Amino acid sequence: MKELIEEHIKVFEVEPYIIGMYWSNQEYLCDLIWEFIDKGVPYDERKQLTKDELKAYNDGLLKF
Repeated sequence: MKELIEEHIKVFEVEPYIIGMYWSNQEYLCDLIWEFIDKGVPYDERKQLTKDELKAYNDGLLKF
């Protein structure tokens, strides 16, 4: 995971934004991050949330 995060930083100059949605499946999380790197898009789990889920997350009401 460390090397993957370093590669993400090298490509996008930011760490992947991981909020914990896939902590229980680290292999899947790594695959997703590599997929985003290959697409040229920074990884941000917040963009996978609905508007209501994002509001709840921002308000500290949604935890993973």
